[in-house]
Amino acid sequence: MFYEIIELGRLSKEKSIAADLFTRDTNAILIVIEFDDACNYIGCSLEHFDPNKKEKYLYMKKASNGPDFSPTAKVTEIKKTLKTKIIGWFKTYNGNDPLIKKLTKIINTKKESIEKDLEQTFNQIDRKTKKAITIKIGGKYVGEIEGFRKYFEESYRERQTSQKSKGEIRGEAICIGCGEKKVVSPLAAANSFKFATVDKIGFTTHFNQSDSWKNIPLCQDCGDSLTIGKNLLDKHLNFNMYGIAFYMIPQFILGISDKQHISDLIEHIKKGSKDEKDIETFICEEDHLNEILSEKDVLSFKYLFYIKKSERMIILGVSDDVYPSWLNKIYKSREESSISYSIFKEEFLKKIFGAKYSGNLKFHTLGAEFKEFFPLDSKTLGNHQKSYVDIINSILSRRTLPKKFIISAFVPVLRQKFTAESNVKFISPTLDSIKILAFLRKLELLKGETMENEWEKKACFFVGVLAAKLMAAQFAIRGSTPFVKKLHGLRINEKNLKDIFRETKAKLLEYDIYSYQEFEQMAAEALVKSKEGWKLSPDEISYYFTCGLALGKGFKNVEDAKSILKEVF
Repeated sequence: MFYEIIELGRLSKEKSIAADLFTRDTNAILIVIEFDDACNYIGCSLEHFDPNKKEKYLYMKKASNGPDFSPTAKVTEIKKTLKTKIIGWFKTYNGNDPLIKKLTKIINTKKESIEKDLEQTFNQIDRKTKKAITIKIGGKYVGEIEGFRKYFEESYRERQTSQKSKGEIRGEAICIGCGEKKVVSPLAAANSFKFATVDKIGFTTHFNQSDSWKNIPLCQDCGDSLTIGKNLLDKHLNFNMYGIAFYMIPQFILGISDKQHISDLIEHIKKGSKDEKDIETFICEEDHLNEILSEKDVLSFKYLFYIKKSERMIILGVSDDVYPSWLNKIYKSREESSISYSIFKEEFLKKIFGAKYSGNLKFHTLGAEFKEFFPLDSKTLGNHQKSYVDIINSILSRRTLPKKFIISAFVPVLRQKFTAESNVKFISPTLDSIKILAFLRKLELLKGETMENEWEKKACFFVGVLAAKLMAAQFAIRGSTPFVKKLHGLRINEKNLKDIFRETKAKLLEYDIYSYQEFEQMAAEALVKSKEGWKLSPDEISYYFTCGLALGKGFKNVEDAKSILKEVF
């Protein structure tokens, strides 16, 4: 992974190691503490954040409880930020630049006035707006002043090869980035990615922390490229999927002669980055990449899913070698699965939801579709973060998914909706579950598709359809559906299913309803032809019954139901 990010930084036109203050929020505000050419304090002013002024702002995070690499910092609490990030920076400055030393004295003398002005200026900004503080001297930003730039560079270089508590960590070895024998250190990787730890003795070579450079040997130039590449990832290829972040890391497979091609690609990605609200479109549509990729696999992508806990970065999953052609197929299959089945079309949906319903059922983002059945923080259904990430990873990596596993994830959600939401709102998630199966089938990623248990599936489905017909009639007659109590909260096994069938027949006879006899006959035939000792699991029985129950209102006759059953399952 480090190699790909080093290459990204090396091939980019970006050469500054400074980080972006804000990666995507162009509406952020800067509070500027202003001094004149003689370092006399003038006051505080506001200006809009400009992403093109990265080198002028000269920002790079250092420690959450200490100053950063320059007196430019993101604002949390105004007093705390001033004390820790601004005054704290000057307090720890140990250089010899006369301008900075003079400014340090002025700031210490005027800190009460500065704090008061900062608070007044801070209160003019909307609370929801992101904010940062920086300094100007004679109208120049810190990045435009030699003393600040030099100290920034020196501090950065020191951190790339030594730690305060461990001292210098470096040695001579083959660099993993350029393949040349140079002086190397692991700290460029450890500083950029908090999972690449060197401060725990158990992760070091021979349990000797001074030898940890042997684990991730990086030379200075490749360390700089890694920093630049990481900054590019954070700004343009870092996304948030319901609290789970992921990087989309380009993996270059072209020869060195194609450097300009790759450089252009990076610039195109930078211009085409989309808002994180639309992340799945960004992943699956190649609108902003097609001009360069032209649907050719001139590179692949690595997807790295992670979460952050405090300063730690915890990797949840990785997908390697994801080619543009496969992303394109995912996108097309997503669209095709929504339009190829008649149950997703407005005409059929009106029969289920009523005449006022409009529009076809569409496939949403991958993240949204699967989150419905693999909730990340549900009080009743639990946290399925690992399974959720594994599912997305499997799709990106072309790994098949067991159909039984997918269905077992559907059933608890459908049961919850059925019992908790008046026996009607389970219909939409049932359609969503069918949509997911259709999508995976289109990608040929569904494992366990078999014709063996077809009569068992038919029995479950048609008993569900018949129950739906009865409940619709019952509601028309009584204004309620007491038969729902006979459905065991959708916890159905072979015995329960047969009981439901008998009770449904009896209740239809009690109401003198004979118009659904063909559905009765189809269900009876399927039950007879299903051998004793069913192979379907209780979850599968419950699922196919639930599908029949959800779709039953839409069928005029058995042939309609048969064609849907064949089409979908």
